[in-house]
Amino acid sequence: MTVTFLRTAMLIALLAHLPAAAISISPVVVIPPCPAAVVNASLAQLEKLMSEDPDARPYCYPEALKKHEAQAVPMLLRLLQHGRHQVRIGAAYGIAGLGEAAAPALPTLIAHHRRLIAELARQEAAHGGDGVNQETRLLMQHLSHAIGGLQTVDASVAPYLESVFFDPDSTLDVRRASATHVWGWDTPERIRLRMTPVLLADETTFADMRSHVASFLFFARIDTTVVLPQLRASLLMPRGHEMVRPYLVVQGAVAGIPHVLQLYADAAEGSAMRREIESQLREREALPEMDWQLSAAAHKPALLPTVVELMMKTDIHSRRTMDYLATRLDIPSEVDGSLRIFISLRQPAPQAHPRLVALLLASGKDGLARRDLLLEALSATDGQATIPQQFLLAGLQHDLALNRRTKPGSGGRGTCLPGAVLAQSAPLPPAYLPMLKRAYADTAGTYAPDCVRAVEDIIANSGSRAAVGFLYEQLFSKRSEEERRMLMRPLAKNVGLLLPRIGREIDGLRGERRDVVEALLRGPQASEFLAQYRARVVPGLLTLPWTESVDQDRAGLDETQVASDTPACARLAQVVKRVDTLGLTTPEVTTWLMRVYAGPCVHAHIRAREALDALRNKEYGKRPMRVRQVDALLANTPPGLTRKRLEQLRSLFDWDGYERRMNEMAPPMVSEEN
Repeated sequence: MTVTFLRTAMLIALLAHLPAAAISISPVVVIPPCPAAVVNASLAQLEKLMSEDPDARPYCYPEALKKHEAQAVPMLLRLLQHGRHQVRIGAAYGIAGLGEAAAPALPTLIAHHRRLIAELARQEAAHGGDGVNQETRLLMQHLSHAIGGLQTVDASVAPYLESVFFDPDSTLDVRRASATHVWGWDTPERIRLRMTPVLLADETTFADMRSHVASFLFFARIDTTVVLPQLRASLLMPRGHEMVRPYLVVQGAVAGIPHVLQLYADAAEGSAMRREIESQLREREALPEMDWQLSAAAHKPALLPTVVELMMKTDIHSRRTMDYLATRLDIPSEVDGSLRIFISLRQPAPQAHPRLVALLLASGKDGLARRDLLLEALSATDGQATIPQQFLLAGLQHDLALNRRTKPGSGGRGTCLPGAVLAQSAPLPPAYLPMLKRAYADTAGTYAPDCVRAVEDIIANSGSRAAVGFLYEQLFSKRSEEERRMLMRPLAKNVGLLLPRIGREIDGLRGERRDVVEALLRGPQASEFLAQYRARVVPGLLTLPWTESVDQDRAGLDETQVASDTPACARLAQVVKRVDTLGLTTPEVTTWLMRVYAGPCVHAHIRAREALDALRNKEYGKRPMRVRQVDALLANTPPGLTRKRLEQLRSLFDWDGYERRMNEMAPPMVSEEN
């Protein structure tokens, strides 16, 4: 089998000779290989082939011509005068493919190029832009390509193409072709700079050049500020976002950032302009000018919302802007607006903390909404530590008492936000534990989850074994799953304080209490304890004689039936849940889970599937090993329900096989020939 890959140049040559209809029929172009008669042809043979049959595998000719290098130039120049259009195109493309070897042809190419330019100008004057001969236009483009490729060997090429670009008699097609082929890394920067204002002036006429212009302005080593008027105007065009990056480079941060901020304010939400400005300013966050300019813009009432939105979306931190917002707290009419800005930005603002605390202490017990707004602002600006703990405790107790008197669902209930903030500040001394226990009891029956969570966090964060032990005892008195879930969160963070007690009790635990304790051991503080516990417990779980009971329960069922409600199946499902909770993933454990997955018990099958699916996503690199484990089970499994499930499991882990199947479904991107 021979697989033919196309080079970019070859594909362009081929498409130039194919009708548009043929190209649009299918995205896959089948290219036969180049015959040896063409690849190894002499110059005389190539001239004969190219003149008599230019459409026969034209992509082969440039490859064959490269073998002859400069010796092929005279023959190609003769073909450039041929009477058939396709022969002339092939010759022009052949010259371009020779690269530096085509340097002797430059004077002839320029002369021929001038004649084509004059002819196109006459045709356009006589028949308009749509009336020019397309064969002439195409040949002009190919010659521009051939001439542009010789910039590295002749310094006159770039000035010539530049003169064609600025020539008032040049047609638009000529100017486009000249601009495209003069714009390279080897072109002198002064020439590209002279062309830049024209290319920026109309993004539609020179649409393909905008990315080249943007890259040039970004990397230019010469002064490019002369194009600033056109560059600034191009920002207002439909594709103006493409010029934000070069504009900031050319203009500089001091003058560029304020202009870009105004553009951001004027742009539509979610627009390409806004996304590009966010990206570019995020890259410049460390610049001192960024801090100054954001602060200056924030001082303008019309631009303050823009600055806030930009800082929110980009996480840019501006210390001066935060300091300015702190000064607004001295203006009564601006306080609430500034508080909401602090909450939205969630950035440090130490200058605001004294004023925020003063406003908080003056808020009183009757202004709960204002109090909570101030607490949120202090929390968002990392000011929790500046709030007196006694104020927070009094606020928590006030909210708990208010909730006892107020029915759930009615207005005016306390949020216990002082408690949530207190949980984020310094731990309370052990002397406060009795009071906290009473507060926890007060939360019972109030149907205020935020208050329950706040008190639990305060107790857990106190760091004492007695406090965490109190919460541990509450865990087993909860009937609601939601209440247990809320308690598990602070206990898992402080499970290290419970390990001595758990170590004494765990072997005697049964049922739900044991499941809850084993789930707690997944916390980071219990990793060593859990490893020892798993090594002692899991092997015994895998060897329990329940599998035999399941097989007995399944007696008399065919391969389409399952034993879902038997006592043995129910016990097996509980074991799977426990094994999964303990998190051991040795080959012995995973093989056991695979057997359960393939077995007849519905609930155990479902739990094993969930465990194995999570394992597949977590241990990506071990998928080949899991496939081998499944294959070992398949080798001794006869046809039936078990084998069918094992085959499904194999597909779950065989990611390489999945990708292979997807690739087989995709359309071919290369041609194949037997």
